[in-house]
Amino acid sequence: MRKAFLLIMAIILAAVAAGTASAQCYEIQEVEVGGTELAPGTTTILAQDRNEDIEVRVQILALCDQDNVQVEAMMRGYDHDDRIEDITDVFDVQENRTYVRWLNLRLPLRMDVDQYKLRVLVTDRNHPSIEASFDLEIGTARHQVGIRDVIFEPGQEVQAGRSLITSIRLKNYGAEDEDDIKVSVAIPALGLYASDYIDEVEADESRTSEELYMRIPMCATPGSYTLEAKLTYDDGDEYFTETYEIVVEEGEGCAAEAAAAEKAPMGGLSIEPTLPVSASAGGSASIPLLITNHGTAGIFQVSVPGMTSYGSYTVTPSHVLEIGAGATEVAIVTLGFDAGVSGDRILIAEVGTVGGEDRITAPLIVSVQGSPAAAQEGIPLRTVLLAALAALLVVLVVLAALALARR
Repeated sequence: MRKAFLLIMAIILAAVAAGTASAQCYEIQEVEVGGTELAPGTTTILAQDRNEDIEVRVQILALCDQDNVQVEAMMRGYDHDDRIEDITDVFDVQENRTYVRWLNLRLPLRMDVDQYKLRVLVTDRNHPSIEASFDLEIGTARHQVGIRDVIFEPGQEVQAGRSLITSIRLKNYGAEDEDDIKVSVAIPALGLYASDYIDEVEADESRTSEELYMRIPMCATPGSYTLEAKLTYDDGDEYFTETYEIVVEEGEGCAAEAAAAEKAPMGGLSIEPTLPVSASAGGSASIPLLITNHGTAGIFQVSVPGMTSYGSYTVTPSHVLEIGAGATEVAIVTLGFDAGVSGDRILIAEVGTVGGEDRITAPLIVSVQGSPAAAQEGIPLRTVLLAALAALLVVLVVLAALALARR
């Protein structure tokens, strides 16, 4: 009786083993990550940084004929919606044949530096899934800064002629502290750009930039535009970029601006009148020029040709300016006078396209204080001041007319 019982149990176990073997239709033979073959029970330290893709190669052996097979790779324990997983399309297999499939896993910038388990599954509609797991240790780069959030005011929908204010929230995900991170935003299709610097961000620290202003051109075509937010760090060697959609709505003052552009010289370029300044002989004086481009975006050059007779001059930030459509730039002209120069001087600042012949001009009025012997004839300062006051009144009247026209 006992022998019969043992024989029956042996038959049952053999049947169960045979059923289990027949139920397993696949065998995972090899798994590689980034060209490195993984072995179960060992930990592999990845060289890839966060915010990069890793390539997973899976080789399987089919133990039966089967349709609608899929290979899947995943890493769990990441507490955000952008899951770390990938899955192949369905494919058919034949018994005793080898198949290789490739998957890509995105390592999010926000994932923790820690040890994770990579799970590889082979499944179909009916058979039990076959799984192999491997330990991966995710590290971090020495320099790695990313954008956590972008705040738009009044929002991602803005009316033409209004300002778009952007603040960028960033985080230092790297192992090292970062200095002088450049934060910039741009809408290339509209020729708009703004930037600022954040002095220092320690490792694992978050900071928010100052508000970055960009004025949407009054007559910008309504529609969707791409805004590029960019972080530049590690002495300019590294950068991080994200894009956002901005919707520009039709403005109310396009007709008034078009009329003003027709009256402005050089197709829409104009300079605000400057006020008289004073300087001492052998000293210098700085005069800001507010240059507005009512037309299309372009590159313009600032010069003061007559200054060579009295000394030298510089233009800050540069004598060559890129001015977007509808934008206003400030060029600070610093006039340095020779020791023998004195008296009231009227110099002419010129602004025009680089390489072009057309120019617009603005008077720079300077009273140079020096010895009477060195004084030279010039226009009386009182006359100059009256002329400047009259020009300022004309500008105020024009601006008031434009404001009434926009209502």
